[in-house]
Amino acid sequence: MRQGQNPAKLGLRAYQPSQLGILLIVYIPTQTGYFVDSLKVLEYQVASIHKNTPTEFNLHVFDNGSCQEVRDALHKLQANGWIDWLTLSEHNLGKPGALNWGLRGMPNEVICYSDGDVYFRPGWYEASLKVLKTFPQTGIVTAQPCFFDNLSGNGRAHLELRIQEEFQFSTRLADASIAEEYVRSVGDNPDLLAKYKEHTWNVICDKTTGVEAVIGASPFQFLGYKTTLEKILPLSYTHVLREDVQITARMDKLGFLQLSTLEPFVYHMGNQVDETTLKEAQRDALGELVKENPASQKPPSQSKINPAKRQSFRLLDILVRLPILKKSLQRIYNFLFEYYAKIR
Repeated sequence: MRQGQNPAKLGLRAYQPSQLGILLIVYIPTQTGYFVDSLKVLEYQVASIHKNTPTEFNLHVFDNGSCQEVRDALHKLQANGWIDWLTLSEHNLGKPGALNWGLRGMPNEVICYSDGDVYFRPGWYEASLKVLKTFPQTGIVTAQPCFFDNLSGNGRAHLELRIQEEFQFSTRLADASIAEEYVRSVGDNPDLLAKYKEHTWNVICDKTTGVEAVIGASPFQFLGYKTTLEKILPLSYTHVLREDVQITARMDKLGFLQLSTLEPFVYHMGNQVDETTLKEAQRDALGELVKENPASQKPPSQSKINPAKRQSFRLLDILVRLPILKKSLQRIYNFLFEYYAKIR
């Protein structure tokens, strides 16, 4: 039996999400072997996102069947304000299966997806959004120049722009330092390094704005409009990682461009906290954020409460510390609650 009236019916406003939503998919089934550093890698990722994203955002972490210790750590991160939404799956749905769930559920207009081992550098959002807004029919933008072409040179979405005078196309030899960083992040293979040092990017330039982008994107990290991303769903999945190519194939079939920035604004950390990651963290002054127990630290992201309310809450926080006022305020609160909830 219900007694009284739910106070929420009296005009309590629902939370309004930020324009930007960031989705991370995490899978850390154990904290030994290959995954021994994975939780620390994730903590660096979350801290870098909060430090280097210049606008308000919502962070959604989809845990794809991690061990209990990792789930406990994620709960602590959420309790301390680092994570807005936390989804826990008892089973590993695979990356495509988790994307079906996560991308559909995000209420934000612009969505950034990332694997759970990516470091976000300053400028990642500004550069990605600029490319997304500049070129028509852009589906996804990766904040790192694309080396590996999932479409094996058969992508066709960009061909329509080649006949339009406002765009210029060119080729550019990959920067050696960017190639070295990319190869180191995926296993430090000498043969692969030799290949990518000779890699040639296809570059598109908007003549009016001068904005440039590499043709090609990678599904390990990307930015796009939700309305566009929903058009490639649902992704089929039978294996954990094997169906990544669907993202790029479906985007191209629907006529959406897949582009990436000319500079590496994100860095693939992999499964180890190595010297490169530590240098990145030192440059961004993440030492105070990522400690032995980062869940005990508050995130530096911008407050979602407007300044007037923040001042009022700060004043109330001071008042409730005084025993006499605390009891009085509690009585007033209880009285108002009973008044608005009573049966009329």
